[in-house]
Amino acid sequence: MLSAIPVTAVSSAPVNDNAYLKFIALQTHGRFINLNETTTESALNEMAKEPLQFIGATYNNEEITEFFSQVNSQLQNGFSFAGILKKGPASVTLQFGYGNKTTFSNTIIIKEDAAAENVKRIWATTKIARLELEYEKNKAEITKLGKQFSIVTQNTSLLVLDR
Repeated sequence: MLSAIPVTAVSSAPVNDNAYLKFIALQTHGRFINLNETTTESALNEMAKEPLQFIGATYNNEEITEFFSQVNSQLQNGFSFAGILKKGPASVTLQFGYGNKTTFSNTIIIKEDAAAENVKRIWATTKIARLELEYEKNKAEITKLGKQFSIVTQNTSLLVLDR
């Protein structure tokens, strides 16, 4: 069982299980800092302040299924979520806050005409990113989704033929 206190995972190793460190940070509403992708100064600034982040969502399971938010719950670079609309219109209430505490929420109404073919691929990409947090456990499902939606994963590749 993971901590009820937000965990900040910091990594500087060139090879490690970044996906699992992100998983721990996400599950505890903490954060993951990869020192190979940021400067020490930026990392220190990020650790000095608590960022606004996505806490969770409530929705009717009869209207929406397979709801996934982006892997990084911090809102510095925007926010996205995806799910399967079973019937619409449907409402999703998104909770935002600091650490584990919700400070405000926003309800969004989703209409059926919002669904388009490319949205299915966005949903699949979001789901794969979430599944990759526990890669070994979800390897088969990741490969299946990658092949179904033509998404490059750790077990699939893109073959480009040129004349």
